[in-house]
Amino acid sequence: MESLFNILVIAFIALIAYWWSNQGLFGAVLHLLCVLCAGVLAFATWEPITRLALLGPLPGLAPYAWGIGLLLPFCFYLFLLRLAADKLAPDNVNFPHLANLIGGGLFGALAGLLTIGIALIGVGHIHSTSRLMEFGGVVRTGGKGAANGQPSVESSLWVPAHRMAASTFGILSNGAMSPTLSTPTLASYHPRLADDALGLFRDGFSRNGRLAKVAALPGSITLENFAFVNDPAFKIGMLSGPAYVAELKLTRGASTEGQMIVVSAAQVKLVGTNADSTTGVAHPLIWGQRGPNGGRVICAFEDKTAYAASAPSEEELLVSFAFPATPITAVGVPAFIEILGQRLDVGRFSQQPAVAALAGKALIFAGSGGGSSGLNIDPTAKKMRPSDLAMNRTVAPASIDLNSLNGLETDPDAKQYLSSGRADFTRGGFRGSKTLNVKGISCPVGSSVLRLDISRGISAVDVWGEKRTAAGENAPLQLMDEQGQVYTAIGFIHVQETGEKLVTIDLRPEQGMQRIDMFPSLSQASGDKLYAIYRLPIGKKIVAAMLGSETIATTDFTVPAQPE
Repeated sequence: MESLFNILVIAFIALIAYWWSNQGLFGAVLHLLCVLCAGVLAFATWEPITRLALLGPLPGLAPYAWGIGLLLPFCFYLFLLRLAADKLAPDNVNFPHLANLIGGGLFGALAGLLTIGIALIGVGHIHSTSRLMEFGGVVRTGGKGAANGQPSVESSLWVPAHRMAASTFGILSNGAMSPTLSTPTLASYHPRLADDALGLFRDGFSRNGRLAKVAALPGSITLENFAFVNDPAFKIGMLSGPAYVAELKLTRGASTEGQMIVVSAAQVKLVGTNADSTTGVAHPLIWGQRGPNGGRVICAFEDKTAYAASAPSEEELLVSFAFPATPITAVGVPAFIEILGQRLDVGRFSQQPAVAALAGKALIFAGSGGGSSGLNIDPTAKKMRPSDLAMNRTVAPASIDLNSLNGLETDPDAKQYLSSGRADFTRGGFRGSKTLNVKGISCPVGSSVLRLDISRGISAVDVWGEKRTAAGENAPLQLMDEQGQVYTAIGFIHVQETGEKLVTIDLRPEQGMQRIDMFPSLSQASGDKLYAIYRLPIGKKIVAAMLGSETIATTDFTVPAQPE
């Protein structure tokens, strides 16, 4: 299959060269200029268009945003430029037949190389496996001269069109086509674009054919701390000598379907400029993160199975990555960290003095003290009743047929469980074959689905009174555990008691119900029931329900195991 992939790349380039060889030298040169201009425009608008796609109204596009954000604009710009060129130069220029044949083929081949190269870069940034038709490129491997689990060249294309395209447009971004109103360029923001395309961008976690997220939502990752450890005594496992340590917070928008946050060494890199103005890239060797019981876990990216990962249903991962300073050098200037497609500027930390080995180890082994919400519980708040918070993954009182989901999505691993979407159902409803019956809400192994009753005038968890006014409509409704961590609802079930008596199910596991005004508003006399749906790790002890900084109710609830 790898040979077939190479043959297809060469065949497409040859086909384009053959076409323009028949069209003539002038047409081939004109087309090459159009490809160059379309490529420059496509790369210039790549990130703004991708950001719009990631934050757009179609969340299903998010896994493909980086690829679509390059390929569709390139095709659009090339179409417009070709149309303009044909209108401005409708007639060909006469050259000798041999010049048309050879020259047209040569310039056509160059246009083909750039076109196929851009296509490979775009396809390489679409959510998929790390290999395309068994071709790996640059992936985490145990190849000679590289540590296991670290990015390394596994294979190369016979005609590396993606590298030629990345190099060409990188040079243009620093030269004739450099930005006029800004300083960042394609070369500085994507110094190893060809490596990312084939295939570091997609070299992430995969289980049973399901792929973890490769592109996080904008704003879902923040840089909490950054330090340069300029101390030869600094040594942790296979990391030795000067290093950079960065503490990052990844939230729900970096998770896969709101279930887990998983990051490989290939998906994190520190980019900077060294002493001779050469761009350097470093991937982390060590990471430290909060353990399941509140302690600290220290691990090394020394194997292809090593991933920094949150516990199931944890909506936050606070992790410290340690990068070797060699690729950037101790006298270099780190510019940014890129993780899951998001770029984090380290400039606000660059003026801080270097730290000793002890301080660097403290940031990895203990962190900076983050991971807690910092909210204080009001001990005078109401106590929840047993019925206010309970384990319940069903969709009752609705009954749903798999053939009538009305826009709801099911879990790819468990087809009879809902994963996301919104729909209205009549109460009772489907009563057919059990093989077509939706059993409930999807739940990853190691976690349970909980219902928090927030029905107006019924539940002790009152989100409708003075505390809502004090917290504001933008406040999140969260459950807090005894370690100070908070958990946001993934959706709600609204049971209407009047009118058509519909049951509305709304599940948003990736973005979560971030504001109280995202829940339906209930009138005091309606008698409707409203349940906030949560997914929490098994064993967590819930102590309070919080609306922003306001304590709505207290409890003493330990999350039980979810029965199958």
